[in-house]
Order: sequence, then structure tokens, then C-alpha cells
Amino acid sequence: MIVNTRCRDLTHTLTLTVTHTPTHTLALTLTHTLTHTLIHTLTHTLALTLTHTLTHTLTQTLIHALTHTLTHTLTHTLTHTLTHTLTQTLIHALTHTLTH
Repeated sequence: MIVNTRCRDLTHTLTLTVTHTPTHTLALTLTHTLTHTLIHTLTHTLALTLTHTLTHTLTQTLIHALTHTLTHTLTHTLTHTLTHTLTQTLIHALTHTLTH
């Protein structure tokens, strides 16, 4: 009887160990793999999103700055040119009118 009970206990322990260990190992491996994959995916996605957002923002800022600079420069140049031309025309007209 004692041998029988011990044999049964040993068989039960062995069965539990053989069943539990692979299940536990599999669960740990899957959890670790999924966690690692999730972290990798999130990191990659965030990096791409950040890169895209920064690129977009910098491009928009650059376009805005260039547009502003070009508009300002062209306006300034045009104003200067027109003022100069009108002044020269006025001087020429006045000189012509006064000498004739």
C-alpha cells in the first residue's frame, strides 16, 4: 500500500511537472515574444510618426519662411524700383518742362 501510494504520488508529481513546465515555458516565451514585438512595433511606429511630423513641420516652416522672405524682398525691390523710376521720370519731365 505505501509503495503503491508513493508510486501514485510520484506519477502524479511527474505528470504535473511534465505538463506544467512546457506550458509555463510556452506561456513565458509567448508573453516575452509578444511584449518584445509590441515594444518594437510601437517604437518603430512612434519613430516613423515623429520623423514624418518633424519633416512635415520643418517643410511647412521652411516654405512659410521662404514665401515670406521672397514676398518681402520682391515688394521691397519693386517699391524701390518704382520709386527710382518715377523719381527719374519726374526729374526728366521737370527738366524738360523747365528748359523748353
